Amino acid sequence: MKRFFRIFAVAALACATFVACENKFDDYDPAQAVEGAQVYFPKENTTSVSVSKADDKPITITVMRGQSEAAVSVPVTLTQGEEGAFTAPAKVDFKAGMNKTSIDVTYDMAKLKEGSSYKITLTIGDQSATTPYGNNEITVTVKVPEPFVLLGKGLYRDDFIPNIFDIGGNPEYEVEIYENTNNPGFIYLKNPYGAGYPVKASNFKAFENDVYFAIDVRNPEAVVIPEQALGLTVDPYGDIWVRMYGDNVGTYADGVITFGPKTMEQAMTLYKEGSFDYFWGCQNGLTRIVMPGVVLTDYELKLAYGGFRVAGDDETTYPIARVAFGVDVAQIQYAFVEGDITADAAAIQATLAGMADGTIESTTVDAVDDTGEEMPEEDSEEEEVEQVYAMDLVSPDALGSGIYTVIALPINAEGEVITDDGDLLSFYNPGVGEAAVPEVDLAAYAMTPEELAEYDDYVNNYLAAGYNGTNCFGVLFEGSEIAELKVLPATTASIGDILANGFTLEEYVLAYDAQAQDLDIDPKYINADGWDWTMYGAKADTSYTCLIYAKNAYGKEAMFYASHTTDAADATAKRKMVLRKLEGVTINKAHNGLEIH
Repeated sequence: MKRFFRIFAVAALACATFVACENKFDDYDPAQAVEGAQVYFPKENTTSVSVSKADDKPITITVMRGQSEAAVSVPVTLTQGEEGAFTAPAKVDFKAGMNKTSIDVTYDMAKLKEGSSYKITLTIGDQSATTPYGNNEITVTVKVPEPFVLLGKGLYRDDFIPNIFDIGGNPEYEVEIYENTNNPGFIYLKNPYGAGYPVKASNFKAFENDVYFAIDVRNPEAVVIPEQALGLTVDPYGDIWVRMYGDNVGTYADGVITFGPKTMEQAMTLYKEGSFDYFWGCQNGLTRIVMPGVVLTDYELKLAYGGFRVAGDDETTYPIARVAFGVDVAQIQYAFVEGDITADAAAIQATLAGMADGTIESTTVDAVDDTGEEMPEEDSEEEEVEQVYAMDLVSPDALGSGIYTVIALPINAEGEVITDDGDLLSFYNPGVGEAAVPEVDLAAYAMTPEELAEYDDYVNNYLAAGYNGTNCFGVLFEGSEIAELKVLPATTASIGDILANGFTLEEYVLAYDAQAQDLDIDPKYINADGWDWTMYGAKADTSYTCLIYAKNAYGKEAMFYASHTTDAADATAKRKMVLRKLEGVTINKAHNGLEIH
């Protein structure tokens, strides 16, 4: 408002000054009369064109003149870059009575590079034939687009936007899929978050220019998404970016591209700060691209422990695996085996081979839904995306208390076993009247790296590299039969804030693991050796508390805590050893190494 007032005041002053002047026009200089042909380039001309080998048409530029009585020829000059790919006539001709004509600019595609832009300028060479009331030259940007070839329409299932915003699931929709002949081995989704994106929100805005979202499929067993924008801006946060995380990759098989859970990071520009905030991309492993022409089949199986049935003697138990299955599953083959073999690749392969040749007892049942959903008839075109089918797989043999693994494989209508879509699950069967489920066997101790070096000589490598009690701390674990281990180092001062926000510490660890970054520590060393260790970067003279979530092989969960205060920056004395040494253990292994958080 103040700026408007200043402008108004200046305007009023100008008016007052004008009124004060004498009302004379002796010095008025009228517009000069224009003679000659008065040739010019009208504003109707485009200043940007695209050219390609597939459409080898000249660039047509309109030329006009104000005086059209006599025939006239006017020289024209062409200015261009060093490539010399463009050619234009040296003059433009007007017949008597004609006030409009055109110039055709031709080009040599062999001298032009796809994906590049070039500028050309046409200038009327005879200044006496121009007019001050029209443009005597025109500059045109000539674009040579990338050679995107349409492969057809495929299906894209989004597992990026649902990780940040609650949009009610993972939408799957048609997108145009292209390949670029300049980049063999890449495919491109055109405007995956453009007008065709099924989720509409007032703060979602697609990029104005076409976005060709690139996916590198040169290695079908290691599909990579280069770091790039999705093509969507979300107010007030900014553009959404994505990049692959670590060595995680996707796969491309049978015309379908899939990515596992937490294989990518997403970045979202922070409002006003100009930096990025990161989230897990492909949080649930649901990002999927179905290539054009591919008929999608759903043989997926997912197992969950379903308890057990008790025989009439009130002693014998038959464990149950609850299985959810895809619509194209005709039968399910399954087997229960002793022990937890979920992390033993050799044992898994041996079990599959035994199920195939009959040396391991297995059961085959028809896939019959018991959820109340109506199974579609064969060749039905009914929408199947939202259907969920499930049934119980009951152990054919009575099993006592202990740890078991169930393996289930889908069989299609042709009787083929689809091994790649099978699933396996370990569980603890408590039996009837048996002892309570064993508690989680884990202990955790936080300490300086100097103290940790007393347990594992390998830590001395970190000490030699400059890590010490002021800039990091270690955590030593002891335990057995651990199935999951998640560790979140936090400042002790922040614990109160977490609880004040209504979280339990277990909820917070699991939510942070799911939404921010992977907190998992592989428990194989603990289970094999009875111990393991890790280290975390830290600030000097700060109290930390590690929030530790653990789940054992019997399905029991528990939280553990290990606190430590780092040395002040000027500390010189070594901390006194306060933890006992492990007895009977040869300590010469490098386990998890240093992790900076």
